[in-house]
Amino acid sequence: MTQVSGTPAKPSRHRSKNSVPPPSRSEKIPTISNDDLIHSSARPDAKGLTDRNDVITPDLRAPSRAERRKALQIIAESGLPTPAMFHSPELDLLGGGKLHIALENRHPVSHSIKDRAARVVVSGLRSHPRGKPIYVASSGNHAIAYAEACLRRGFPMIAVVPATTSELKVAKIEAWGASVVRIGSTWDDSYEYAKQLTRQDGGLFLDLSSPYSVAALGTAVHDMLLRRPFVNTVVLPGGGGTIASAARVVRNFEQIQGGKYKILIACPENAPTIYESVKAGRPVTVQPHTVAEAMNVATVDAHLLPEIIDCADDVVLVPDRWIEQGIPLLSYAIGDPVEAAGTVGPMAVLGSGGVLRGASGAVHDLRGQAVATMVTGGNIAWGEVDSIRVDSHVRMTDQIERPVDIKTAGDLTIRPKGGRQADPQVTTNTSPHTWTRRQR
Repeated sequence: MTQVSGTPAKPSRHRSKNSVPPPSRSEKIPTISNDDLIHSSARPDAKGLTDRNDVITPDLRAPSRAERRKALQIIAESGLPTPAMFHSPELDLLGGGKLHIALENRHPVSHSIKDRAARVVVSGLRSHPRGKPIYVASSGNHAIAYAEACLRRGFPMIAVVPATTSELKVAKIEAWGASVVRIGSTWDDSYEYAKQLTRQDGGLFLDLSSPYSVAALGTAVHDMLLRRPFVNTVVLPGGGGTIASAARVVRNFEQIQGGKYKILIACPENAPTIYESVKAGRPVTVQPHTVAEAMNVATVDAHLLPEIIDCADDVVLVPDRWIEQGIPLLSYAIGDPVEAAGTVGPMAVLGSGGVLRGASGAVHDLRGQAVATMVTGGNIAWGEVDSIRVDSHVRMTDQIERPVDIKTAGDLTIRPKGGRQADPQVTTNTSPHTWTRRQR
């Protein structure tokens, strides 16, 4: 692991590479060509690619409907399991409605939604020479997923991550054979440095906001709606825009299935990148400092912002205190660890008691409604989850002058001595005393 820009190295606490299950090299993953994967008019001899000193950058734009369909096909044929949907009556008492949560933290490699992007994008690198390095800028989860996919295909990978990235995520990236460079405090810092390294040393830079990468993340929203088409509202987490732009998927789903959904984008209050950009109608740079480290993005993806403005009904803010309280609350309820960024969608509803104020000034009352959202990642150690105390007598919100007391849902932090395994497809808790850790 490389430390850059004077960031002191932290002692390594991760387990050895041998403790991570090796990838199955016999698994067949469908491929698509680079011509299909990336589109641009830059160079006739390398259709879809712009090459400057061996830095290959896609034409950054929102994915087309055809690209979104292709991503769905690749995910379906890759064998990636569709995560469970979770519902708990106890959590409903907090949110005031029926909250349905897609558990994207149960993906097998990165324990995050980013497994989808790695499956789609790396499958398109058929012509990339083995032994030639691939560079990825990531806050952690993307890099874990891509490291496994690159190892499977024989590509060396260099992950550039913020210096604040957790030791657990760094350990997982390295366990899949990738090198890690830590620099800066935001994803934006890592992004610029990764491009600089690619120009300097040669290789292929994979931009994670390229059309097929974004389309791959949108497949999670499609799968969620296929399984819960009856919901009234969809809450999507928003950091830099790659998941939030899947609001377009929801609108496409409406055209196919009929009906009308309210779409809210949830952003950390201390990283209001999308919130401020939607209010201004243009990309706005902020100084992010949220506890949800994966969402410390300073500038929204400019090519995705129009999709968000066009498709989303509003953007809401989630205070860090809700996010932090959501880590143990959701982890114990679901039975799997939920990292800070993974809580943002659910906690927008649970922390506010189902009453949210948007960037537009409108108040969105979700009480009595069915709401769909997702947990996007679970890369946090149980020991860290255990260290966060949920005070059942502390009010979680005063945003709409309607504070919610956690104790109305009973003691949500009771640790059971027993428990049960979650159903692989649908998980429903009926008692807080059945909440337990799920064994991986």
